[in-house]
Amino acid sequence: MRLSGTALSAAIFAAAFANSAATDEVVLPRYEPLETCFFDMPEDVAFDCGNVIVPEFHDRRSENTISLGVIRLKSTSEEPRDPIFFGAGGPGGTPFTLLEIGALNDSDGYYGRLLANHDLVFFAQRGTAHSEPFLGCFGLNDLSDNYISGVYASWADLERDKLERLKACFDEAVAASVNLAAYNSLENAADVDSVRGILGYDQIIYYGESYGTMLGQHLMREYPDRLSAVVLDGALTTTYTSFEAGLDARFERALAYLVAMCSADEACNAAFPEFEDDLRAVHTQLQEAPYAYSVEGVTFSVDAEQFSLAIYDALYDVTQLRFVPLIVRSILNDSPNDTAPGFFVAPIPAQSETSLAFLMHFSVICSEDPTSSLDEAFTLDNLRFGDLVTDYVTLDANEYITMCAHMDLPTLPAETDEPVISNLPVLILNGGFDPVTPEMTAAPIAEALPNAYMVTFAYGDHVQGAIDACAHKIMTQFFADPTREPDGSCANERGAFEFAIP
Repeated sequence: MRLSGTALSAAIFAAAFANSAATDEVVLPRYEPLETCFFDMPEDVAFDCGNVIVPEFHDRRSENTISLGVIRLKSTSEEPRDPIFFGAGGPGGTPFTLLEIGALNDSDGYYGRLLANHDLVFFAQRGTAHSEPFLGCFGLNDLSDNYISGVYASWADLERDKLERLKACFDEAVAASVNLAAYNSLENAADVDSVRGILGYDQIIYYGESYGTMLGQHLMREYPDRLSAVVLDGALTTTYTSFEAGLDARFERALAYLVAMCSADEACNAAFPEFEDDLRAVHTQLQEAPYAYSVEGVTFSVDAEQFSLAIYDALYDVTQLRFVPLIVRSILNDSPNDTAPGFFVAPIPAQSETSLAFLMHFSVICSEDPTSSLDEAFTLDNLRFGDLVTDYVTLDANEYITMCAHMDLPTLPAETDEPVISNLPVLILNGGFDPVTPEMTAAPIAEALPNAYMVTFAYGDHVQGAIDACAHKIMTQFFADPTREPDGSCANERGAFEFAIP
């Protein structure tokens, strides 16, 4: 029998909860090694792999447990320094992606150099891939097919369907006795400390990317003596009382930066001398009528809301944002570019067993900094990019307003929104193009940290540390001696970045 998306989600939640229910074993946390790891590991890498079992709530208000997948790469040193723990973003992402594309690929030898001095620990956050229960939402998986098939008259229709499916997944989890109130940053931070302790470390170096930077700040606040140094890559301050705070200002800044970088680039400026005007013109055109694409016999339309979302999404990734001026011009001139269809379909969400865990994502955000009104996202009196920014901010903020109201989770204490004050050495990395965690979102963090070093990558996007050679050079210096400011001059270099030119 083939389960529908909804029935499949319910079955997975029920099975996962049954696996995580109370047992006769009361020793928590505990480590359970695995004979077969979560995926194939190279023969030439020394590692151990297993699950750390932690309480559902660290204050033991329930007897249920949660299983967290952990992979440790062992240092080649007989006397290694403090281990480096890797905290993933999202929230809802998995650090095992960083392990696969970064550490096990190791294109520039960075992770090999780290292993000469440190154990490297990759851990699944509660609710994410390689943890149980896994808080995904498989009911999202036919959105893309529906879109391509023309089920939705507009992007707003797809968005409404998406939210109904997300709410249904939440309801299914609750019906399966999964307590989503347990999935927040404080429980997450306690998990990290549990993994540290069960692996036998007194102190750790913590690297966090994106949401992992917020988790890092909670660790600094709750467990300062367990840390020797911290890297916050794509840093978002915990002082925001709403996850969407100032989203208009962040998007405006990123668009202005993109326009300025194209204007300063000889080839881009020559090919797209009116890029900013073109950007506005295309959005206005799409407000009046969607633009139709036909690809291999399949036709789909792009409207103004979808355009704004796709532009924002592209700014996360330099391999995509380099195409923005070209795609904008192709619509304006009615000369479709082969890159455009994937560019516009990419933001449609889908759930796999190893991708972003959507319910965990909303659980963490709605307990940390829930958004309750559009006013929290709009902070500017005048918008340089007008409705282009308004469309995206409204679309994104309404998702969190809707889901946080529906989930109705308890929120973290008010003191978790206060600045983290610490003398720990902290390295903060930012990307120039980044629309979600630019330097302006990290500045409040650095202000309270006298031993913080900030580096902004002129051609960087969201998160630098996975595969960027310059970021690796800077972090290698920092890990070797966190008390000295690293040389960040390479962050001004463009590297291989080039705008796509017709």
